[in-house]
Amino acid sequence: CTLSLSLCVCVCVCVCSVYSLRIDCVYTLHLCTVCALCVCSLCSICVLLSLCALCVRSLSMCFLCALCICALCICALCVPFFWHSSAVPDYIDRAFQLAHTADKTAKLFYNDYNAEAVNAKSDAIYSMVKEMKDKGIPIDGVGLQAHFKLNVDKGDECSSDVTEQKVLKAGENNLDELDSETDLYRSPIPSNWTSVCDNIKRFVDLGLEIHITEMDVTVSGSASMSEKLEKQATVYKEMLHCCLIHSPKCRSFETWGFVDKYSWIAADELPDLFDKDYQPKPCFFAVANELNASQHNLHNSHHFTHD
Repeated sequence: CTLSLSLCVCVCVCVCSVYSLRIDCVYTLHLCTVCALCVCSLCSICVLLSLCALCVRSLSMCFLCALCICALCICALCVPFFWHSSAVPDYIDRAFQLAHTADKTAKLFYNDYNAEAVNAKSDAIYSMVKEMKDKGIPIDGVGLQAHFKLNVDKGDECSSDVTEQKVLKAGENNLDELDSETDLYRSPIPSNWTSVCDNIKRFVDLGLEIHITEMDVTVSGSASMSEKLEKQATVYKEMLHCCLIHSPKCRSFETWGFVDKYSWIAADELPDLFDKDYQPKPCFFAVANELNASQHNLHNSHHFTHD
């Protein structure tokens, strides 16, 4: 019975460790490893007591050891559920403080996905970084990843088959409601780009820089290829426009790769500025034209001010 109980406990601890990996909680994994070592030690003691003693007292001691093992197992299983909220509530603040201590010249950013427009997630990020600023935590900016998924059917306006509610409801630990795990990191196409511009503005108003850090736009649907690429170009243009109107605080516009052939997403979803043969797509020219227009407007503005 003791051996069976020991085996069950070890399996439980292993499951807990795997779960810790799934939520990317390194400290929890370390704690589970320590618990596993404790469990194995207690199990060994139980087995030795069972083999070396035949009296009732020894059996009672084995029973007490088994209870201790169960208690340890329960603690190990509970740790992942309260680690972020209870054990180290200021772990993000501490991470930024330690990074600043290590290199006072480095710019420190909080980078996340599905937060380009004003929505529940960007609201939470705004509240977090505002609180960090109020507490004097060193933070220089926010990165918006800008992974978009675009679906264009014949005769339809550009839309997204990944809704905001669907993404936020699914969360990292419940991917069944999404078409694939990569959908979790792709934002819906904003119905109103003003929401994206307003979102950038509120972070800028906190004195933070904004970087567009990983932009790409996957396309699908029954529309013609030319129509899909035209809609894709619009998404790139609008996102860049929202960044440029808040220049110089929106200081960086980066794409996740530049050629479809080597994207983190399947090449047939056409996410980048160049196709698989390294030829520029309409979105490339849309980005170039928006940059040129912005530069022209900036020049005219400076010329007018000078006169």
